[in-house]
Amino acid sequence: MSRLLHYLEGFQDYMRSERYASHMREVARKRGLFNKVFSRDALVLMEDEEFMDKLRSVLMSLWSFRRVPRKVEDRVEQILSSNDLRDLRFYFYVLLYSDLPLSVRLDKAVDRIKGLRTASITEILCFVDPRRYAIWNKRVVKALDMLDLFDDWRRVSGLGSRDYEAHVEINGRRYELALRLLEVIRRHYSLLIGREVNFLDLDVLLYYISMQG
Repeated sequence: MSRLLHYLEGFQDYMRSERYASHMREVARKRGLFNKVFSRDALVLMEDEEFMDKLRSVLMSLWSFRRVPRKVEDRVEQILSSNDLRDLRFYFYVLLYSDLPLSVRLDKAVDRIKGLRTASITEILCFVDPRRYAIWNKRVVKALDMLDLFDDWRRVSGLGSRDYEAHVEINGRRYELALRLLEVIRRHYSLLIGREVNFLDLDVLLYYISMQG
């Protein structure tokens, strides 16, 4: 984990920048929005029209959509028109609140919610409960490489490719493996700065690290 300490030194400077401040404002805004849409009560009781409007805002805010060439608005509307609203409520509830194993919940969400893949689903998981779930996307994979942990990930995941894209849309079983690796990094990060951080805090650091290469 020596590379983590190396990047933390530059991260301290980044934390004093306007770019960091803007990023953290966006994180706070998204946390509030996601918690309104994906609470137990909202998924079960919110009026359909209000739920659809708020869900549209959530989807528009997904970082995972920003790297897709098609306009975000078009993709969001396609997702909303391709999925039955009752199914959306049900499978998001299963994803977030079911007692099923995480691997099963993630695979079910990816399989049943048309238009959302692992990067998007894990972003939702993390923003709703950052103590338990981490974002998994290309940025994170790149950060692992820059922390000299990519080969460890390739070994435990069984994915031999060195192409980052091949590691993004993983299944539920591999996401559980990814969480274990990210948990190790999270613990080290917490020890180095002297306070407990969650996976959303870790994601901000990994975002910074991914920008360094």
